[in-house]
Amino acid sequence: MICRQRCSFIDRNTQPLGTNLFYLPRYLPDGIYFILTRHPFKREKSGLLIEVPSQILDLSEYSEQNWDDVPSFIQHWQKMKQEGLSDVALKVLRVLTSASKGGMSASAIAQIIDEDEYEVEEVLENWLEFLVQQRIDTKTNYSFYHPSFRNWLAGRLNNGKIE
Repeated sequence: MICRQRCSFIDRNTQPLGTNLFYLPRYLPDGIYFILTRHPFKREKSGLLIEVPSQILDLSEYSEQNWDDVPSFIQHWQKMKQEGLSDVALKVLRVLTSASKGGMSASAIAQIIDEDEYEVEEVLENWLEFLVQQRIDTKTNYSFYHPSFRNWLAGRLNNGKIE
């Protein structure tokens, strides 16, 4: 039997301590599997308390098929700008949409846009579910979770469709 459930919003602040984000059991009997999808996240903030083998499939390796995701790109964009885009956030967006696949560190972004690094980090923290973090030496580089999403956002910026 396959069960599918889509959660549009989960508020971790109302989550009882010690429970799984989706109220999944911590241990699974043989032959029981869960397939969960989500955008990149910090493992320590996942909210999942599962002590079974797991496997991660990075969908960014399948870019052609992901162009069908434009409706979800729109939803992500709505969420990213739900509280409005500050001048700093708009500048960070411009830098991230022009960055290479490896992304950029918060300090590099701050230097490019001539803004305080703390403010840049705050924007990045708010967008964390849409970003990939890659640790290089002592710095963390940020890039959008999917090149197609980055390209889609760049197109909106270039066409002045940031509303």
